Amino acid sequence: MKQFLIRYKFQVALAAILALAAFMRLFQLGQLPPGLHPDEAANGLDIFKILSGDHRAFYSTNGGRESLFFYLQSLGVMALGNTIVGLRIAPALIGTLAVGATYLWVSAWFNRRTGLIAALLMAVTPWAVIISRDGFRAGMVALIIPLSLWLLTKAFQTNKPVWYGLAGVALASGFYTYIAYRLFPVALVLMGLFVLAFRRKWLAGRAQHLVVLALAGAVTLVPIGLYAIQHPADVAGRPGGVSVFNPDLNKGNLVGTVLDTTSKTLLMFNVRGDENYRHGIGGQPELNIFVGLMFLLGIMVAAMRVRRLVYFGILAVFAAMLLPVILTAEGIPHALRGIGALPPVMALAALGISYMLGLWQGVFPLNSIARSSGTVAMMALLTMTIYHGYASYFIAWGSSPETHRAYNEDSVAMANYFNETAFSGKRFAIAGGYQMMTVEYLTHNKSQYQRVDTDKVDDVPLEPGQAKEFAIFRGERETVLKRLQLKYPNGQESPHYSTFNGEELFVTYRVPAQ
Repeated sequence: MKQFLIRYKFQVALAAILALAAFMRLFQLGQLPPGLHPDEAANGLDIFKILSGDHRAFYSTNGGRESLFFYLQSLGVMALGNTIVGLRIAPALIGTLAVGATYLWVSAWFNRRTGLIAALLMAVTPWAVIISRDGFRAGMVALIIPLSLWLLTKAFQTNKPVWYGLAGVALASGFYTYIAYRLFPVALVLMGLFVLAFRRKWLAGRAQHLVVLALAGAVTLVPIGLYAIQHPADVAGRPGGVSVFNPDLNKGNLVGTVLDTTSKTLLMFNVRGDENYRHGIGGQPELNIFVGLMFLLGIMVAAMRVRRLVYFGILAVFAAMLLPVILTAEGIPHALRGIGALPPVMALAALGISYMLGLWQGVFPLNSIARSSGTVAMMALLTMTIYHGYASYFIAWGSSPETHRAYNEDSVAMANYFNETAFSGKRFAIAGGYQMMTVEYLTHNKSQYQRVDTDKVDDVPLEPGQAKEFAIFRGERETVLKRLQLKYPNGQESPHYSTFNGEELFVTYRVPAQ
């Protein structure tokens, strides 16, 4: 066993990190995140279309969204039904694979020790864990970027057409994932210019294989390219609505707006993170103190060695994947839009840690005790990082009332009530369409009701002899319930409370048959 561990120490370490990553993403997946946000449920509604044979490269619903993630999620819905876990099992597994892809990429560019450290950080950092466990398609970017970079590196290292083809498919597949990926080619262009300027000889003998890469990518892009030509407004709609160039958002001060978004984005790692509990822990920095400091050190190391392509490249990827945040003027800093920066941030932090280890060992080349003490200290800090990741997600974030509100606990409670409580009359859900998407997904083929807009309550016919039940979200309780009580004075009101903190979530108003 000892010989086995010595011989395969990197493989064993990677397996342990992947197991840790899987635990962080699968443990209590049915309870955390609590509830189901309408944006997640919207995916489920489009998955119903996929399962019924309506296959598209891009779905125009809910602001317009790329479809690859939905096809992967559909496997979970097929296996587990229209449940919360059915939607979230795919992103959890994708997040675990992203850890492995990060190892492959960072190891190929630097070394296996740095790759293992980057994978470990990716496995436990709350930023990565939170976005890996929800049903938002953005999490796929954290997989596709390191995977594409590894395949591209493998292609150049082996100079075999098959790797160029795989790299082309992977690079093009990113355009089926999330809007932020559209700026990833900026990094590829910068690296290409670097090669043309300083490493042109690398292109010798590779021109025909680069054609294979381009053709594989072009073929992969055909479906979404055709859709974009036919429906340009669908594909461009969402970015335009949140862009810094939107005069409604920049208020006529474009330069000031860009400076503001840039400063807030750069500070999100170590000073002030995303305020939205769906993306982070209420404004906490995206990195803990130790990882944040190592990240800054990693940037310095890369900057000092920027004449080498791998160091230039990692800075280029980091900068390019900050652009989706910097160029938007809504909800800044925005950890979800910045998800493409997650792999290079973990890689830069790993570079900083690896540099510190190398520096310490270089100071004590002959003193084995001193050398070991530095390694032990770094291992202790990494162990604390693992615990910090667990405690931040499962204890601090998971127990916060803001987290429960952010994931529409009330909508899930209403859906469960409809599914679990029989009623012989007509049921009505009084709510807007957006909030009801969660209810619609969870009740699909399970219960019957009719949605009524809050301003259409008075249009519900009296229908004597027909029992009715109205479900009303707490936000509409006062206005809607009063109108129902005037129209149906003999009804009975029943509040429904959170099992988490006892807050009222919604109220039902039952009207007996007359």
